[in-house]
Amino acid sequence: MERDEFFLDVFKEPDLTHKNYLKANNDNRISSQFATDAYYLCYAYFLKKKYNSEAFNTERSKLVELYHSINRAYSIMAKGGSSFAHNIPRVYAYVEWDIYNHYVLNAIDYNISKNFLTGKELYIDSNRKILELDEFRNNETLKFLFDSIHQKIENQFE
Repeated sequence: MERDEFFLDVFKEPDLTHKNYLKANNDNRISSQFATDAYYLCYAYFLKKKYNSEAFNTERSKLVELYHSINRAYSIMAKGGSSFAHNIPRVYAYVEWDIYNHYVLNAIDYNISKNFLTGKELYIDSNRKILELDEFRNNETLKFLFDSIHQKIENQFE
């Protein structure tokens, strides 16, 4: 079982990479959710090896925390579900893709943005509206997660 997609010159985003692999290879071993989780972890590993990943350790750690917090918040709002558990290992592929796409491929400085603060305020307001709903009004865990996410988002990239 070869994984040519992990050795190409340019990576594509993880969902598309996985979908294209399934279409091209008819590999039943990768069709289960647990095998897909493993595939995403392999994707993260190989993409991380492709570029100078140590230069982005701070960004990586912060994005992993943010993505896990967001996943947890949505899990609470949806009242659970296995897809949220499967997102836990897949987050690492999304983090590596975002770093690679934004810092390596596009070399964009996301600390400069006129609209960042406006966008962040809109995000915070939308989360406040969720907390005003009867079913979430007294949910201290969700409130804590939202507050934590809001504090961690410091620039356009995040």
